[in-house]
Parts: sequence; C-alpha cells; structure tokens
Amino acid sequence: MNGADLILAGGRPDAPALVTHDTTISYRALDALACQYGNGLLARGVGRGDRVVIVMDDRPALYAAFFGAMRIGAVPIVVNPRWSASEIGFAFEDSQAKALIAEPAYEPNVRMAGDHLCVAVDTLFADQSDNLKSAAMAPDDMAFWIYTSGTTGTPKAAIHTHRAATIADKTVKAVHGVTAEDRVFVTSKTFFAYTIGHSVLGALKTGASVVLHAPWPKPGDIAEVVSALKPSVMYSVPTFYRTALANGITKGGAFASVRRYISAGERMPVALYDWWQAVTGSPVVEGIGTSETVFMFLANLPDRPRPGSAGRVTPGSEVRLETEDGAPIDRPGEIGVLWTKLESVAAGYWNQPDRTAAAFRDGWFRTGDLFRSDEDGYWFHEGRADDMLKISGQWINPVEVEAQAIESGLCGEAALVAAPDVDGLERPVLFVADINKSVGDRFGDELRTALTQTLSRHKCPKDIQVLESLPRTATGKVQRFRLRDMAVNNKEAR
Repeated sequence: MNGADLILAGGRPDAPALVTHDTTISYRALDALACQYGNGLLARGVGRGDRVVIVMDDRPALYAAFFGAMRIGAVPIVVNPRWSASEIGFAFEDSQAKALIAEPAYEPNVRMAGDHLCVAVDTLFADQSDNLKSAAMAPDDMAFWIYTSGTTGTPKAAIHTHRAATIADKTVKAVHGVTAEDRVFVTSKTFFAYTIGHSVLGALKTGASVVLHAPWPKPGDIAEVVSALKPSVMYSVPTFYRTALANGITKGGAFASVRRYISAGERMPVALYDWWQAVTGSPVVEGIGTSETVFMFLANLPDRPRPGSAGRVTPGSEVRLETEDGAPIDRPGEIGVLWTKLESVAAGYWNQPDRTAAAFRDGWFRTGDLFRSDEDGYWFHEGRADDMLKISGQWINPVEVEAQAIESGLCGEAALVAAPDVDGLERPVLFVADINKSVGDRFGDELRTALTQTLSRHKCPKDIQVLESLPRTATGKVQRFRLRDMAVNNKEAR
C-alpha cells in the first residue's frame, strides 16, 4: 500500500480536491501534479526513505510536493515557514534530509540555514511526466514526519507511517460528519498536525474539497475566504473564534455557508463557547489530538457536545489514565496522565531512543496531558504534567525562551508562564529580574527585538513584566504558580 494512493483516490476524479481564490484543482489534476513532483524528486536523486523538508505556504504545490514525495517512498516534512534560519537548519540536519523544497519567498532564509540541496518550487516539476507508479510501501514504512517541540527546547520528529492513511477519514466522517459534498477549511497552517490530519489526509480521503489560504491567517482574511469560497465545515482554534466575535467578523452573513465548526489546539473556555453559539446559533465541536497521533482521540459529537470538555473517545481510539508513578486510574473524577492508542500513533521520535521509550509503549502514547473523566464518559483537560506551555495551538518550552532572554545580556533572571486573558485563553507572560538598567525605558522593546533574532514569532512574549527578583523556593526553584497569580492579578488591575 502507498498512503498517497489511498488519499488521492478518495474523490471522484473530476471532483474538486483543492479550492483557492485563483483556481480549482480536481483530484485527477492533483494526482497528476503529485506525479510530476515525485518525478522531479527522483530526477534529483531522492528515493525511498529519503527525507524531504518542505518550506512553503499553503498552496496546491505544497500538497503536490507532500504526496509526490510519499508516492516515491520518500518522507515529506512540512515545517513552519516562519521558522528562523537556525530552526530550519536544525530540521534539515537532524532529519538528514536529501532535499529541501522552498518557494521563492523563503529561499533566502533557507540558504542562510546552510548549504542544502534547495529545490525551487517552480522548477521542481517543470517538464516532468505526470505518470508515476507509486512505490509499494508496507503499512509500517515511514510516510511523513511532524516536528514538535521538546521539553529541552530541541524539536523532535514524530515518525508517522503509511498505516495512518488507512484511518484518515474516521474522525472527520464519524464525528464531524464530513462527506464528499463538503468544502473543508482548516485555518491553521499545514505544518500543524491538526491540518495534516483533517485537511491533507482526512478531508481528501473522504472525497471532500479542501479550501486553501496561502498567507498567514488573520481574522479578517479568514472571514473573506469563508465568504468567497464558502466552506461548509471549518476547523479552527479558540483564538480565532474569540477574535472573530470581538471584532464583529461573524456579522453580515460572512459565515452563512458553514454548517459545522470544530475547535482544537487549546482548551476552549465555556464562556467563549456560549458566546459563539449565542451569536452564530451554532455550537463549536471541541476535540484534541497531538503531533504524535495526527488525528483526534477525544472529540465532542455535534449533536451532544459538552462545553468545557474535550469530548468522548473517538472511533478506533482508546485512552487510559495513569499516575505519575505509572499506577492505573480507573475512577471518574480522578486526575492522571493520559495515554492513548490508535492506528495513527507515531512509531517514535527520530534518533531519540530515550524519549521514544518514555512516551511510546506497546502502541500507546503518553500525551503528557493531565485529564479526568466524568460518569458519562466525557474527558476534561486539567493541564500538563510538565512545564510545557501550549499557546494558540503551538508548544512553547519556557526553558528555551528564558535562556534566550538571559543570553541577550539584558537581564539576569527570566521565567515564562502562561496566564489566562480576559476571555480565559492562555497567553505567555515573561517575568524578568536583574535587568540591565542602562537600557532604561527601552528595556521591553530591546528584549523583544533580541528574542525575535533567535526565536520563532510565536515564542516571543508580548507581555514582559519586571521584578526585583523572581520568587523561589527554599531550594532555589522558581515558584511558577506565584508568577502565574501575579500575571492574572496584574491583568485584572489594568
């Protein structure tokens, strides 16, 4: 089996697969374009098992490159195009990639990352045949990777196999009710597992049409896309739903085409759920998945959602709770670390045997998330078992941000925490002490500028608060709970 064949065979050949402002591409045309990209990679010496890093915006070419690589048995790795040169370079070197595909806008940053085999998008498929026999792949052969943040600040690659394609349509069909007649729009970018699972793989295997928006998503732009291209199913994150409501974007019938809204990436506050339903008349179906599972293992059903919960176990998934010591928890109401099992669980982390051994066991994955269940089988997120923060659907390692703040020379101490804003969504707040007083009133701006030189944008906190010293325990450990309380109280006082 080859996962690319399973996905691209999901629709009628002449049915629309990808829809943009400029073009509509049928399944037949996408299949042909994927063959051209696959042949282009073969012509450059890329073959079975070779990794291919993709740095592109959300365009049909990205989908063609992704499936073209899978078709020849290579392994596509879509990374954040806003990554710094050092982060892109790390992914290339860590994966031992054979090639890197970048569109022109990102080639300068890519080339700064090192002397890589950089293939320009517009030349990769030029003059290549649109006929290509897929490489025969076993279900457990590598199909694609997804990089996710690690607890040490070093990204780790979750290895996904061709087996994931066999269940790609389970959740979108059985839980979200997506059919071949739907247009599906995922507002998150394609380097997210959320989008790979429910757009690149799930929607196409269902035979639906996928709506694409190339630029980085802004609420006003998303409303314009929805109004113009009329998706019927929309996957997004709580941040967007809150911003859309606050800015009045939902008014005027722009979202009239959407019959179902899904949310993931971070917990949706009950107040926000209620606000959205009151304004639009439609509920938001919340669920949770990870980079290691691709698809949701918990999700609410549209006809009986429970606000504030991550939902119930999805078809084909299993979940269980354990204490930090590994003892089983089987009583509703008790909080423990969630493990999940489904056919799309990653085979492990690339070149990281210790992390793999800690997180993967007999087909089960340790999510690191704390959960509890109720008597009705609904599951509720209760935070993390480690210090990782999840902001707007992206992981942030506090240690990484704190280290960069101190290395800037502008402060001697730094601690990053997450605190809820007025709508209950978590936002990063950086507390610093022992500051370089020579900077004076420019301190905050100088530190933000310094952080943007070494960190991705989503890791750079806008809220920086200065203390004389950080609160610590008797053993010298930073009391993050006190900083979180400070952040909450300071916001309330503003």
